[in-house]
Amino acid sequence: MQGEVCLDCTRSGCTIATTNGIRWCSDVDHFSRVPAGPLGEQGTFWVRAAMVSFLMRLRSTTQTWLDLAALKKQIKFRSPLIGVHVRHGDACETTSRQGRCKGLEGYLPAIRTLAARYNTTRVYLATDDQSIITESRKYSHEFTFISTDFNRDLFKPPENSGGPENSKLIERRSSLWRSDSTNGHELMKSALIDLLLLADTDYLVLQLLSNLSRLALELSAAKKNYIPPYVRLAHLS
Repeated sequence: MQGEVCLDCTRSGCTIATTNGIRWCSDVDHFSRVPAGPLGEQGTFWVRAAMVSFLMRLRSTTQTWLDLAALKKQIKFRSPLIGVHVRHGDACETTSRQGRCKGLEGYLPAIRTLAARYNTTRVYLATDDQSIITESRKYSHEFTFISTDFNRDLFKPPENSGGPENSKLIERRSSLWRSDSTNGHELMKSALIDLLLLADTDYLVLQLLSNLSRLALELSAAKKNYIPPYVRLAHLS
C-alpha cells in the first residue's frame, strides 16, 4: 500500500505511519499563502477547513431537500464507520489517472488497516462507478458496505467526444445542463450527498488528487475539531 496513514492527527500535523516518498505538505501545497495574524498561525489546512465549513453551511430549504437524516436511517448509516471515496467516472479517461484506475481490491489494504485499528467492519462507499458497488458484494463476508442509490451511469463519458457537447470532461458536457434534462441536477445532488456523508464518517480512505476527497477531509476536520484518522492512497491518485 503506497501513500500515507494518519492515525493520530492534530490540526497542525500528523503522525505518518507510512510515507513511501510522499511528503505531508503535498496534501495542501496548492495553498501558498495564509492570512496574516492568529488565523494564519493555525496553518494552511486549518484555514482551508474553516473556509470550507463556512461555505458549506446548508440553507434550511437545502436541508429539507436532501433530508440526510432519513437517508442515513434508510441505508443504516451509523458509527463507527469507515468512509471510502472511489473516484472513477470521467477521471479515468481525462486525467493523469487514465488507464490507472483500480477496482475496490486496491482499497482493501487501507480499509483493513482502519478496520483492525478501530474495530469496525462497517464501510460507507462513496463512488461514481456502479462496478465498485457490484464488486463490494464479493467482500460481504468481511465488511458491511453501505452506499446511496442513484444512476451512476450518468458519470460515464460518452463514446463520441468529438466536441464540447460530447466532451468526456463532465464539467464540459453541455447536454447535462439543458433545461429539458434533470441529469445535471441528479449529478450535483449525488455528489453533495456523498461529500456530506463522507464528512460524517469516523475514518477515511481517500484519493487526495480528487477535489471531493480533499473537501471531505477538510469538512470532517472542521466538524470534529480534529483531523480524523485517514489513509491517503497515493498509488490510486
